[in-house]
Amino acid sequence: MKSNHFPCNCRVLFLLDSRLGNATDFLRDNRCISPFSLNGRPMADMRQIGAMKGCRREDVLKEEEEKSRFGGFSKECQGFGPKSAKSRKYI
Repeated sequence: MKSNHFPCNCRVLFLLDSRLGNATDFLRDNRCISPFSLNGRPMADMRQIGAMKGCRREDVLKEEEEKSRFGGFSKECQGFGPKSAKSRKYI
């Protein structure tokens, strides 16, 4: 797999643990699309600059579990859909 762009955030941990992510050329031949500070840079850079230091697998799993409970959206995004527009109070 070459010349693809991936979001280089904590969710990429699972990809990096896979056979594909452990291939020596994978991190060199694919690039980050986000965050902006890594945009266009090889995925290998995210490890070299320590972008993954604050990532914890447990946090990513918890976030995914929340999203599945809230219809694919994180809890922070709830309350912004069409159903909630009627119940909003404007000041």
